[in-house]
Amino acid sequence: MHHKCKGVFICIISIFMIDFFFKRKTIVVDAFTTNIHAYDMFPLQPANKFIPDWFKTLPNKYCPHRQGLLKIERSTMKGCVGFVNMYKDGFVIPMWSDLAVRTEDGGFDYQAADNITVVDSHDPEQMGNHFPELAHIKIMSPWRLREKRGVKFMYMQNPWNDPTNMMSHCTPPGIVDFKHQHTTHINMLVKKGNTFNWSAGTPMVQLVPMSEHKVKVKNHIIGPTEMMRVMTQSGFPFFVNGYVESKKARKELK
Repeated sequence: MHHKCKGVFICIISIFMIDFFFKRKTIVVDAFTTNIHAYDMFPLQPANKFIPDWFKTLPNKYCPHRQGLLKIERSTMKGCVGFVNMYKDGFVIPMWSDLAVRTEDGGFDYQAADNITVVDSHDPEQMGNHFPELAHIKIMSPWRLREKRGVKFMYMQNPWNDPTNMMSHCTPPGIVDFKHQHTTHINMLVKKGNTFNWSAGTPMVQLVPMSEHKVKVKNHIIGPTEMMRVMTQSGFPFFVNGYVESKKARKELK
């Protein structure tokens, strides 16, 4: 074999071997629920399944409305790399039932179409007196997630999917893992004195892995007994620092 061709051949083989042995591993997230509606109609899916309809209808370019003869095309939001990339990673928890919530100074009221979804709240003292115009609500999710490696995920809102309410409610971001805890409840800060309506199927939370590996979500429907067996339900057996103390207790048993 010619020396130059031999070098090219070795290079190709080397690239193949690197790709084979260092191929991106897949992060498997198992999603469990006892809610048949959530499983059948509104399962967890990749974020690219929830690109907003208004974004899809945008043209790629537009001409600014300016006086003069020279008109130069510009990119619309379809040229925004940050927006496009956001929907390439992670997966989404959609709302599993129509839900209406009304907030007042003294609390809130709610009604869920499935008659089983619960909306709760944390004690206001947990946040001090720093958010007087906002009320806290906690939509209790029927999904429990499990991921064996302890990969961290950015837990974030999907504001572009609900632009009319973008400034009236917020799901603050956080970083979570699903090896040491499994709940996916939706904590929101909403303006007092307002009514909020979420339709079943509305993207509520996006979970973005803090990893370069691919993510695959597997949805499972199980019974209540099995749910209790495979993972914790909601909370920890400690009044203070439940997550940290539970993680420490498990580690000490090993």
